[in-house]
Formats: sequence, C-alpha cells, structure tokens
Amino acid sequence: DGTLYVGDRSGTVFEVSRGGQVRTFATLPASVAAFHLALGGDGLYVTAPTLSARDAVYRVAFDGTVSVVHTGFGRPQGLAFSPDGDLHVVEALAGVSGVYRVPASGPAELAVSGSRLVGVAFDGRARVVVCSADTAFALPPA
Repeated sequence: DGTLYVGDRSGTVFEVSRGGQVRTFATLPASVAAFHLALGGDGLYVTAPTLSARDAVYRVAFDGTVSVVHTGFGRPQGLAFSPDGDLHVVEALAGVSGVYRVPASGPAELAVSGSRLVGVAFDGRARVVVCSADTAFALPPA
C-alpha cells in the first residue's frame, strides 16, 4: 500500500505513509547496528542486534503490538521470507554466520553456512541471495 517502515538504532520503528506522514509504529530495544526489517503477512519482522550474547527476532503486528518470534540468535541481522512463506534469519556473531530457517513451530534450522554473512533475500526465481560485507551470492533453488 506504499507504507514505508524505518528502524532507528535508538529503538524506534517509524511508519511513513504514502503521503509522507510519519508516526512511531513500535518501540524495541536499541541496536548497536542497523535494524533489519522484513514484511510478513501478519506484521513487520525485525532484528535489532545488541551487545548481548543472544538477541531476539521480533514481530510487530500491524496494530503496533510487539512480540518475540525467536530468541537465542547471536547477533541476528538480515531477514527475509522465502517464496513458501518461511522466515529466514542471518546469524552473524563473531565471524560465525549462517542463514537459519525459522519455522512457525520448532527450532531454527541452519539452511546456509558462510563466512561473515549479514544479509539474505529471495529473488523472483526462487533463488536465495546471501550477502557478506562486500559480496552477494545467488544460490540456485534447492
């Protein structure tokens, strides 16, 4: 619908309407790095890396209600939904990184392992694209 969501490292997620009106959408813990956002069918999913050894993935419902989707990631960063609707999250703690599939129920599963990964996306051809600080890799569908 043209709505833009922007995460501020101080912990605020803003909603910017198509007409340019800005309002606070949600408040989360402050982040030491950029917020990472992915829009799902039931809300906005957010990672906010902190200095903690373990961080959460949050879901902000469209009414602004915040809930925790998954805990225990070490420095969660990029996240995206696959074409089949599964949430994928990059864990990037101290150089150990991977892309995890986070099912609606059950534990997260390692889907892709790689060095210094920070981002993940899915393209229109069902390929997963993973990014490090300086390179993007397109992987064929499984």
